[in-house]
Amino acid sequence: MSQQPVAQVCKDESSSTRVHPLFSAENADIVLSSKDDTHFRVRSQLLRETSGWFNTLLSIPSNAPDTADTDIICLDETADILAALLRMVSGFEIPELHPINLCEDILYAAEKYEMPGPVSIIRVALSSNLLDASPIRIYGIAARRGWAAEAKAASTRTLPLDLFHPDAVAELNRLDGPVLMKLLLLHHSRRQAFKAALDDTRTFYASGGSTLCGGCAQHVDHIQWALCKYSWVTQAPITHDILHEESARKALESTCPHCGKSLYMQYATIGILKGIIDGLPRAVEFP
Repeated sequence: MSQQPVAQVCKDESSSTRVHPLFSAENADIVLSSKDDTHFRVRSQLLRETSGWFNTLLSIPSNAPDTADTDIICLDETADILAALLRMVSGFEIPELHPINLCEDILYAAEKYEMPGPVSIIRVALSSNLLDASPIRIYGIAARRGWAAEAKAASTRTLPLDLFHPDAVAELNRLDGPVLMKLLLLHHSRRQAFKAALDDTRTFYASGGSTLCGGCAQHVDHIQWALCKYSWVTQAPITHDILHEESARKALESTCPHCGKSLYMQYATIGILKGIIDGLPRAVEFP
């Protein structure tokens, strides 16, 4: 994922150029210039120690800092990106990593300049609740880099989402094919496993079709149960929330149309359903 950026080195520093207040040391021997014309005066040793790319660049004799002049290296990143990177490698307070677009831009720049410190900071942030971002977006960032633990955690956070909602579709469109397929397979496997459990007549006798009422021995068709099952496996994300929907209430409170006897043990059935949901696949699979 490492790129080969091209550095433009010059000797002139305009007096009108803005200098970032955190990186304005007069004894710095390198100036980094953002593409929006903010300068960062830093020590070349800091860059050598924290960036593989800068270490290589500054090891070339023609690019070594001049003791008489301060070299200016013009970079492609904006000031907010460079400031975030330099704060991370300098031991300053870590900047806010949102919105997620900014966080991802910082990550790209850290990878571009081979800065493992900022990369590791962002990786930790991805697995926390500090980033106010779609779990699909976080999953994509982690999965593309092979960060299995972070990708799995983010995929679990997608489980309450309707993947066909326009907002979710917009995020899914960002994902690479193999990464997308892993997430879709997770949601599909949950649905298939849930359907199989609901169809198991050893657990839910009502799934076998018509039965005899235990009170009056008349035939009961369990229509509400069938409708509820259909709703669960075709529409809603599969979480405990589905057990509180109106369709679930109607099904579990069903009575015999002939004698009025309750057809199901409501609370016991809810407990069984919760156990089934808890046992469904919860994260994408990584080799």
